[in-house]
Amino acid sequence: GFTIFPQEVSVFYPTVHIISTVPGKNECLFTTSDGAVYHECEFYHTWEEAGTQQIIQYVTNEFGCRADAEGKVLITGFLFYAPNSFTPDNDGINDVWLPVAAGVTEYSLTIYNRWGEAIFHTDDHKKPWIGETGEGVYFVPDGVYNYQVRLRDLEHLPHYFSGHITLVR
Repeated sequence: GFTIFPQEVSVFYPTVHIISTVPGKNECLFTTSDGAVYHECEFYHTWEEAGTQQIIQYVTNEFGCRADAEGKVLITGFLFYAPNSFTPDNDGINDVWLPVAAGVTEYSLTIYNRWGEAIFHTDDHKKPWIGETGEGVYFVPDGVYNYQVRLRDLEHLPHYFSGHITLVR
């Protein structure tokens, strides 16, 4: 077994302390639902996503006996931040436009040109815009583009955001 402290954290400070409670000399292996792996019996972990997250402990004692245990952490709240510019010039710096969204259950992003025509849409909060239009066939020129984001938080409450993006190559 193991303890998680605290078991409920905010998306703004999503760090928990995990301590194995198995007595004796043990080899510990922990895995988290966000892909982290720890070989220590005590550690801190910072979550990247909100919602209910899982930690699994695998223990082998000094006699070779194995056991596992599972725990859960609740990361509450939601976060949305959208940058106001990007430079998709393939220099490895600021090449994509990707808002940060955490603690969302639904997400919809649409980008419009100056005539109000939708040129990009995604329902995946991890999919960036690289300045393409026409289903990735064409790239838009430098300029200012508008966006609208509709999302629902973990409590399924709706939130709406809009703004502009400056694209400079």
